Amino acid sequence: MSLLNQMLKDLEKRQATAGDPTGLPGTGAGAERTRRFGVLLWVLLALALVLGGLVLWLSVGYWADRDVPVAVEQVELRKVPISATAEMAPAAEPAGAVSEPPASPAAMEPEVATALAETPAREAVPAKETVSSLSESVEPPQLPVAAPPSPKTPAASEPAALVKTPRPLSPEEQARVRFAEGEAALKDGRLPEAEQAWRQALRLDPAQHESREKLAALLAGAGRRVEAEKVYAAGLESDPAHSPFRRGYARLLAEREELSTAREVLRQGPVPTVAADPDFHALYAALSQRLGDYAAAAATYSLLLQHDPASGVSWLGLGLALESDGRAPEAVEAYRQAIASGSLQTDLLSYVRGRLDMLER
Repeated sequence: MSLLNQMLKDLEKRQATAGDPTGLPGTGAGAERTRRFGVLLWVLLALALVLGGLVLWLSVGYWADRDVPVAVEQVELRKVPISATAEMAPAAEPAGAVSEPPASPAAMEPEVATALAETPAREAVPAKETVSSLSESVEPPQLPVAAPPSPKTPAASEPAALVKTPRPLSPEEQARVRFAEGEAALKDGRLPEAEQAWRQALRLDPAQHESREKLAALLAGAGRRVEAEKVYAAGLESDPAHSPFRRGYARLLAEREELSTAREVLRQGPVPTVAADPDFHALYAALSQRLGDYAAAAATYSLLLQHDPASGVSWLGLGLALESDGRAPEAVEAYRQAIASGSLQTDLLSYVRGRLDMLER
């Protein structure tokens, strides 16, 4: 305001000296018009300065009184992809939003400045509502989101191949395979191949009892009895309780008339039950009969008949043991049972009838 007072004082001084020809250059009507135009120019300039100061004061008060909440900085605007933002046209500025600062009052026309001064200030709008309305008015377009590429799956008609790694066979499994190969070779009459397969099985697994029994029987059948005895003897060293080894070895010894040794082989180790190995007990009874141990032979044949009462051979063996032991009446009954069994071959049947005729006389 001091600047305005100074300008008015300057105008008064100029008006006071207007009649003095020495106060301003020029005289007459032209000089008077020039002075009036200068006065009007200064008045307009002073008025523009006053209006500018008023607008500046109102602007400072407007921003000073605004209560901008801190939550404005935390308002979460919707994220718009860069590509979509680049293609969108700039949205129109919503009502109530803060625009660019007004132009300088010095550049305004007097009428515009007067109208601006007389216009009442609009009520301030909270910035939070402005930002909220902005986020609601500017709706970003929904852009299609590309689906992630799915892994390529094999067609139903092309199943995935399973790669199986063969497990190496254990020695026991390999021995069983060799035993089966020997069986197939024996069935086809290829005896050398069968022998080789069973020997390989025993090298892989010495406890492969079936291969040992088959190999010893093959050697004995081929007349190679000494080799067969060695095969059985090796089996008895590894498993003395295996009765088929003792039975096979004792039979080979009996064929060589080594009866006592043969029966001792049968006695070494546990005695199997009649049901488990009837041939073992039949061989023991026959060896006892030939060695003159008739009581042991008769007892063993009686055990065999308990297991199989229809065995004609066992009835015949019992009759011979009883007859040799001096028990003729019991022997006659045993011979009659042997004939009644109907299981004897023709030559044995003739022999039993002859013994029966001798005892019944």
